[in-house]
Amino acid sequence: EEKQEVSEIFKKMGMSGETLNACVNTITSNKETWLNFLLKSELGIEEPKKPLKGALLTFIFFLMGAFIPLFPYLVNLGLISLVISSVLSFSMLAIAGAFKTRITGESKLKGMSEMVLIGLIAFVFSYGVGIFLEQFIAGF
Repeated sequence: EEKQEVSEIFKKMGMSGETLNACVNTITSNKETWLNFLLKSELGIEEPKKPLKGALLTFIFFLMGAFIPLFPYLVNLGLISLVISSVLSFSMLAIAGAFKTRITGESKLKGMSEMVLIGLIAFVFSYGVGIFLEQFIAGF
């Protein structure tokens, strides 16, 4: 069945006859080559060309997204710290959404909106849990 999938992919490329059979046999003779071929042609998945760079960028964006919104609390301005932190958090989510569109190919507005909406849902849920726990603990 998997060989048939490889054959269908090559047929769509215009191959037939002996050329088709030779290509299918060559690809399917090596399991790693076969798997990579199917991942690329069916799912569009490719091995990262620079995994260390990808890991480093992920770490940097994690630090930015996680720590920048905490800075207002170091000054301790009460409710203003929450507002500033929220604005910073949603700004970081929007930036992450914009970068995400480079991979997904969707519009920047859609990518940014999705990230901010998901962040807003997480924010409301987390804030609600915090209020609930505060009331729950105060009852003891």
